[in-house]
Amino acid sequence: MSLCWLRDPADIAHLWTLSRRGAGISALARLLPGGLELRFEFNGQFYFSRLFSTEDELTACVDEKRAELETEGWTALDALAAAASPHQ
Repeated sequence: MSLCWLRDPADIAHLWTLSRRGAGISALARLLPGGLELRFEFNGQFYFSRLFSTEDELTACVDEKRAELETEGWTALDALAAAASPHQ
């Protein structure tokens, strides 16, 4: 994942969305004056954010959180759509 195109706080990178039992968690990133913000939203509402100095730190954190959620039964929305598609 490369976030080098983020230039302005209005630029938001959607990293992933996971779903479980009708709920959704999304991971987003944006460049702020103090660093890179990793933001989590639950059902479209702000849940938690953390600021990182480097893209590598942000990437490690977001990958770890996704792996943790997937072991708890959360599934990527694109995987759900593919499983439901009759054109596989």
